[in-house]
Parts: sequence; C-alpha cells; structure tokens
Amino acid sequence: MKVKFRLSDYEDKDHFYQVQIYCIHKKKKVFLDTGVKTKKNLFDPDSNPMIKGKGKSVDESNDKLFEQREKVRKIIRDYMHEHDDADPDVYYVRDQFLKPKQQEDSSYEVKAVFKRWIEGNEKANIQVKKDKVADVKIYRTVLTDIELLYQRPLYFKDLDQDFFEKLLAYWTSPKKNLQNSTINKRTTCLRIFLRHEPKNKYKYYEEFKTGLKNIKRHPVIIPTDEEFEKIVNTENYVEKEKWTNDMDTARDYFVIGCSTSLRYGTISSLSKSDIFYDEKDQQGYIKTFSRKTEVPDVTIPLNDISRPFVEKLFNKSRNKYRVKYMSNWKVNQNLHKLFKELKFNSIEKVLVKRGAIAVPVDTEKWAAMSMHDSRAFFISKCVNSKVVSLGTTLDWSTHQGLGDVVKYIHKGHEQAKQMRQLFENIIKPKDSFPDLDVSTLTIKPVEINENK
Repeated sequence: MKVKFRLSDYEDKDHFYQVQIYCIHKKKKVFLDTGVKTKKNLFDPDSNPMIKGKGKSVDESNDKLFEQREKVRKIIRDYMHEHDDADPDVYYVRDQFLKPKQQEDSSYEVKAVFKRWIEGNEKANIQVKKDKVADVKIYRTVLTDIELLYQRPLYFKDLDQDFFEKLLAYWTSPKKNLQNSTINKRTTCLRIFLRHEPKNKYKYYEEFKTGLKNIKRHPVIIPTDEEFEKIVNTENYVEKEKWTNDMDTARDYFVIGCSTSLRYGTISSLSKSDIFYDEKDQQGYIKTFSRKTEVPDVTIPLNDISRPFVEKLFNKSRNKYRVKYMSNWKVNQNLHKLFKELKFNSIEKVLVKRGAIAVPVDTEKWAAMSMHDSRAFFISKCVNSKVVSLGTTLDWSTHQGLGDVVKYIHKGHEQAKQMRQLFENIIKPKDSFPDLDVSTLTIKPVEINENK
C-alpha cells in the first residue's frame, strides 16, 4: 500500500488547497483530509518540512501533517500485525482514520496501552525492557494473564494494591503451578511497564512485591565430554530430516558458550569489530564488554572449536557483520529439541520452588539443560583441566571471586577416577606400615560379612 501527500483539486477563494493523504492499494484509492491548508507554491510533499515558510502556524501545520501520516501508518501496521503481514483495504484505512475521536479514549485503557507498548515501536519500547528482563515473551504472558483475569475495561487508576493481590493470587494458585522465579519475573515486567508508560500517572506499582524467594543455588547440570562431542558434531548423530535451521543456530550459540564462556547476551550482540588478530596468533580473539558484570575489554582467545562456530554465525546473518540473532527463549526451545534428539535421557535433580518450599524434581537431562549451562561446562572444563589457572578462569568468565567460580564446578563427572588419580603418585600406606593388615581393603563389605 502506498501512502503519500497531495493537494486537493479544489482551490478556495484565498488560493489555498487542502492537504490530503493519498492511499492506493490494488487500484483502489482514497483521499483523507488532514485539516491542513496551504498554497501550491509553498507545498512540497517530498521535502521535510513539507510546507515552506516560517512562523508558529507553519510549524504547527507541519507537525499536524506528520501526526496524521503516523496515524495512517499505525492503522496499516496494526492491521498487518494481526493479519500475517497482509495489507488492509483502503476503505478500512479510511474508516479507521475517520473514527470519532471519542472512540479513541480507550487508548488509556491499560490492556490496549500495554499491547501497543509491547508491539509498537521496538526501538523505543523493547530496548528499555531488555535492561531488566531480556525475554519480551514474558511481557506478552503478563498481558494475557491480565486479559484473562479482567474481561472488563481496566484503567491505570484501577492498578492498585487490590489489583496486584488478585493477580498474585491468580499466579500462586495450585492450578497455575508456577515457580517463584517465574512469578517474580512477571512482577518485574509489570512494574517496568507501569514505570515507563507516560500515560500512567499513578505509582501504586512501587508497592507490588511478591514476598517469594528464589532458589539461592541451582544444581549445576552440564554435558559430559562425550555429550559435548555429540553436540559439536550433531550432523553425525541426528537424522537429516529432523535437523532444522533453528536447531543448528541454537547449537552454534551453545557451542560458542561452551568454548568461550560468553553469555547469551554477549554472543547475540557480537560483530566483526569484536574479533581481532595479532602477528603471533592467527587464531584470533574476541574482545568485548560484559554487560552483566560491567567488565570492559574481556579478551577471549578463539580455539579450534569456537572459531568455526563464530564464523558460521556471522555467515548466517544478512550483512555478515553481526551474528545471526535468535532470542534467548527460542535458543533454549531448540536446544531442548536438539538434546532430546541426541538422547540425553539421564535423570537429573532440578530444584523447583513454589512458596517457601524447594523440592528436587527428577527431570530428564535434555529438558533440564539450557543455554546458561554452556558457561558452566566451560568453567568446569577450565578448573579440572590442570592447564588453566584459576586467575585466567576468573578473567575469561568475568567472575569477581573464587566463590563465584566454585558454584559452577560440576562434581558428578568421573568422581571415582579423579579421586584415584589424586594420590596415585604417593607411597602407599602398606609400604610404610608393614604391620597394617590392608587385605580387607580390597574386599567388598558383602564378602567380609559372608566370610564371618
């Protein structure tokens, strides 16, 4: 659909013409009056401003033309969003444009404002959300919950403590079965919306607190070396018809995390300017900024695993300058599909906290792992390698102290082997204490009982 300005065919007695918005689609066209008049020699629809001249009245006329054009564009954009990018009929645009102004008072209705806030101008709206909660999908979930709970119109003055307690009761009901972390994230989303929406003049949201505590320390669940090798070479283990482009991109993100320690947010924003080389090392480095820990110039050497996957993500993008973007929730969604295809079916303990009680739940490994566990794999690999120092591990992971690193060390892989290797070069007690009867140490407790 084409949208542009034109002057009407009618000239009044003062030689002024009405400025119209001209819409054409499939040979159908409509002319929408903007309420702005000007002389022909002062009007250029392709310039900015469109009406030439100086003075308050000229500036107001140009501002009004801009607002009217944005109004038409928004009508078209909203229709396309709801109808799979199909253009609306020109008569639909005309009817929406000419709606009486009193019908637009619903713009202050919370659900309508919230929807526009989420789905409107991404640069203006979504950017401010990502500072607190990265996944915009959560905002849509909050809106859906409010719509289900309140069928009637809802205004900002209604969003008081009683409203929040009713919403919290809905979220904490046994039927919803939500974890504390999920409820707290939704509350954060609601508070951010109410804080940043200019139409909201009330500050009830400042008292919106759930009182629910999250789990202090989650069990660390990471792939074994054998499982990681399968992830790197998935093409050899998953049938071709089951291997999708989205799964491939999610795998790229995960492998880069496993081989560099970079978080999802850093990987998703990588550009070619973050990669540099020197004369001594042609493998290259990633030099970037850790937003979460506010550590500048984090330098991560590339290796034979990370380098091809980073290059692969660049090649997948349109401009080849930035990596192929995939949202965090979509990465995790496709990782679960991938891990399931790779048959990561061992049972892991996952902590679930609802209310004041944390309960360990048996979960198949493919469903328990997420993008975050890629960093845990890298840090565990470093600490147990006998090659990388703890200081270097801290630098690469951007952690501030050993306590932060220790919680990522996975203790479940080859524990017995590690224990035997720990003291294998020490003189055995039986050589130092010949009088000590160590024969029972090589016999299983069951055999000892049988002999007795």
